[in-house]
Amino acid sequence: MLNHEPSGLQHQYRHALLAQARTKHYSHWTTLNTHRDCSMDTAVRYLNRWRVEVLRRLHGQKFYRLPAEQLTQYFGCPEFTLSGQPHFHLACAVPESLAAKFERIAADRWLAIVPSGTHHIRRIGPTDQDQENILTYATKRLNPNAVVPFVDSRLYQ
Repeated sequence: MLNHEPSGLQHQYRHALLAQARTKHYSHWTTLNTHRDCSMDTAVRYLNRWRVEVLRRLHGQKFYRLPAEQLTQYFGCPEFTLSGQPHFHLACAVPESLAAKFERIAADRWLAIVPSGTHHIRRIGPTDQDQENILTYATKRLNPNAVVPFVDSRLYQ
């Protein structure tokens, strides 16, 4: 059994994934680092908990009843640091009316869940090229064979 997909198939996989990601307009570039030795499964559990806590604070306790297009969403890829610690690069789509609140609470929620963690959250520029730069960077190490090749909050709704 091969451990590595041919580059042509990897390119097709990335191209299809980026095409899907481009269907949204993203407002915030977010990096969430764990700075701890943990499995990718554990890091994804942290990310899912972060997602729910952010959604509750932004959209209320019954956020799950809202249409998906009204919710804060993200798309991105996990990576491992050189020392083997997982982190996430996320393009987040935050409704403009909630952007300032997201900027205040997203970092605090990550640190409450992962005290060893760090974060970087900033607005994405207004142009199509700004969007493309973020999506390209987020998927730079996309590995279709990874246990978790990408993360998309729409998969959890």
